[in-house]
Amino acid sequence: MELIRKLLKEYLDIEAKYSSQAEYMGKDGFMRKKVYHLRIYKKEFVKRFFENISTTKLKEEKVIYVENWLKLNENASRHSDSFSQPVTN
Repeated sequence: MELIRKLLKEYLDIEAKYSSQAEYMGKDGFMRKKVYHLRIYKKEFVKRFFENISTTKLKEEKVIYVENWLKLNENASRHSDSFSQPVTN
């Protein structure tokens, strides 16, 4: 995981962290393996990640949600930029 974090920083300039979930016994009686989670917190980094890296972990029903969330950020930044521009007549 540390290698992935360093590669994201070096090649895409994405600040990322990771966390792990210990193995445990599931309710069905089967052992669950230890899993690692990549954590990217800034919206601009999330956008850059999805523009450059294909993933199968994003469930189909979540794709539209993420796309809309990223578009919302773009619209908000354009809108806030318009307030800083002088008004011309």
